[in-house]
Amino acid sequence: MRHVFIRSKMKKTLPLMNDPQVARHVPKTDWFSAPGLRKMLRAYSVLYIKPDAGSGGDGVIRVRKLSEAKFEVSHGHESAKRSSTQVVAEVKQLMKKKCKYIIQQGIDLATYQRRPFDVRVVLQK
Repeated sequence: MRHVFIRSKMKKTLPLMNDPQVARHVPKTDWFSAPGLRKMLRAYSVLYIKPDAGSGGDGVIRVRKLSEAKFEVSHGHESAKRSSTQVVAEVKQLMKKKCKYIIQQGIDLATYQRRPFDVRVVLQK
């Protein structure tokens, strides 16, 4: 049997979100849209905007709510504070053209010696 690598983050996330036992452990994830970003910014304090087919953190944008009217937009090693009216335009400017993006709820990671970490699982059929 030939191994098939699935590049799409959304394609891997949808089955998890549709499973009633697993869904409650999966961060809220949706396709990027300006209205979707605004809606999720009202609901969550940290969001990640990720290329659907990226890896290694390349192209990931983090938006962190500082107050109801101020946000921190981080990309690579750069961060900028933006008002609620500027944040969508800032994110769109940082996004790669011709690339599909997802928006994902930020989660608190476990830490070891005050450094965050996560555990990833590879499933094989």
